[in-house]
Amino acid sequence: MVQYKLIKDFPGYRVGDDGTVWSCWQPRKHRITSVWRKLCPGLTQSGHQYVVLMRNRKMHTRRVHRLVLETFVGMCPVGMEACHAPDPTATNNHLKNLRWDYRIENVRDRVAMGRSALGERSGRAVLTESQVTEVFRLRLQHVSMAVIARILKVGKSTVRAIVHNKTWIHVLRKDDESPEALAGIVGIRSDSVDITNQTFGSWRADKIVGKRGGKQLWLCTCTCGKQRELVKGDLRRGRIPRCECGGLT
Repeated sequence: MVQYKLIKDFPGYRVGDDGTVWSCWQPRKHRITSVWRKLCPGLTQSGHQYVVLMRNRKMHTRRVHRLVLETFVGMCPVGMEACHAPDPTATNNHLKNLRWDYRIENVRDRVAMGRSALGERSGRAVLTESQVTEVFRLRLQHVSMAVIARILKVGKSTVRAIVHNKTWIHVLRKDDESPEALAGIVGIRSDSVDITNQTFGSWRADKIVGKRGGKQLWLCTCTCGKQRELVKGDLRRGRIPRCECGGLT
């Protein structure tokens, strides 16, 4: 049986856990009635459904999958986004098919379902998987990257990116499911990588607390018990300030 809940901040509208949105507004007279009617959603360029809701005689566009999650689960946590799984269809907005999660998990779903243009399927690929495997083999034989680039007739920067695990990571680490590896595969921002409970020097990343200048701030705890807000990008790049206890944060 379908469960309905009223949409917060939008009187006269409700959403069902089956992904349907309903209205009891009488548009011409701008008043709420007792008769509910199902809204017909539109489609964005990405294939997601949206509806137009009225509030104070102004129109507001809202995506259906976010309405379902915000109404039945709660507001989106910082650093997360809506994910469709196990059915990746963008129009399947049933509550059981939606969740808040980090973007890296959205990426992992796409990779697992074969929906990401990796390797040779990418329109920007200049090498094949067999050629990339040859790069690794030659490097193990201590062949310089400049020589490998001349052999494959590509730029040295292309070879360097492969050797430094910035591209074609799925060929080198087929079983590696770490957030960092998946982030390299699809080229997403490092802000989408979860560092909860990871240690940086003597500090442990506990939770995200906000942003400063567009950069994520994480509450970290030193081995001495002192807590401090540190920039995530600095932690991952090794720019770690010293704690008052003498350890490296």
